[in-house]
Amino acid sequence: MMATLSFPAKAYAMEAGDEIEVTNSINTVQSETSPCQVNFKLNAEDTFSLSVYAEIENTDTGNIYRLSLYKDNSYMDKCFLEEGTYKVLEISSYEDSSGLYSFTYPDDFTIKAGETLDLETSLNTKEEPPKKEEISLSPKKTEISSDFKVYHEGEGEGEIAINGTQNNKYDISISIESSGVPGGLSIRYTLDGKIWSEEKKVPLHGSIPLYEKTKDGENVETGLTATFITDNATDSVPFKQGDTYYSYVEDPKTSVIYEHTGDSGVEMEVESINEKEDLYEILQKSNIDLYVKVLKKGTSGEAVIEISLDGGKTFMEERFAPKDALSFKDLGFKISFPKSDIYELKEGDTYRSYPYKMSYTKAIVLGASLILISIISAWGLVTYMKAKLPDDSVWHIHTFDPGFHLPPDEKAG
Repeated sequence: MMATLSFPAKAYAMEAGDEIEVTNSINTVQSETSPCQVNFKLNAEDTFSLSVYAEIENTDTGNIYRLSLYKDNSYMDKCFLEEGTYKVLEISSYEDSSGLYSFTYPDDFTIKAGETLDLETSLNTKEEPPKKEEISLSPKKTEISSDFKVYHEGEGEGEIAINGTQNNKYDISISIESSGVPGGLSIRYTLDGKIWSEEKKVPLHGSIPLYEKTKDGENVETGLTATFITDNATDSVPFKQGDTYYSYVEDPKTSVIYEHTGDSGVEMEVESINEKEDLYEILQKSNIDLYVKVLKKGTSGEAVIEISLDGGKTFMEERFAPKDALSFKDLGFKISFPKSDIYELKEGDTYRSYPYKMSYTKAIVLGASLILISIISAWGLVTYMKAKLPDDSVWHIHTFDPGFHLPPDEKAG
């Protein structure tokens, strides 16, 4: 898979005050004004994977050219430039935050019209200073396992995990009614923000099954359990009165479908702007069928896309693929293309995302149809096989008289 990296361009001020823009190699073409070609190669071990750039400067004009060297182009790049005398201005990697790597610099060179020059650089690895062993005075934090994300408003250090398989969608809020630890604190909870449970004491083991109360006052299982955890708390009173914990549990029959057609390794992500809101509900409410088509290949900020909110029937104006997230604030969601700063979006690729709700009626009808087809097929097979069997005259057993009889057995002496 090939990719094109785009690094931020620098501007250099000349003595006269003019600014010289850095020209990326991808934007150069062979012409009368740029009749020379420079090939640049990085010699590196297979384990090296960082992206590198090299800048060369025309010392006569001050023009600067940047070549991009990365794993997907085998650390080789070329550019077309005007004839003149050049020096290698800089070789570096934006991804090397540790400063662990350095590079050899080729000598200054002069190139004439029609000539092609091959330049090489090699990788130098600085010895990493030994790390001092750090002694942590704070206890290691325990990772909390929760099937659903739980938010917290308040000052308490206690945590709550919601685990299980939901039977419906729930908008859970848990209110701390009295401070303390499991075995002493009490809570109330709601599954819809309207009907609250009675005040309940959290048992010593810390787990409370959540029930949904019907109109008739009966408790129905939700399939979920709330667990009150104090492992990471340093306060002796981890759960504080007045604190609230909440979690949105999506409908098990709903989901957001993602489809990508094409060869690019870049995927599209769709997220709600407000983490407390469910993405399915946002898309369903506005009847969004998001469809994105790539019109021109490239990385983020270079690739050109068009966006439709109705499944491709109508499109907005063409725009560059966003480097960060593109927010639709009025609708409540945002889209992004992770890793598109490294890998290309491919021309002709399409991305689609839309809300989907499972229909039990359709599933039952489909299941019944399959069963009926199976029964008819089996009956047809039996009928066909019976038609192929020989009739009774073929299977009838005939006795045969040989015309003689064996003598009787003689009795023993």
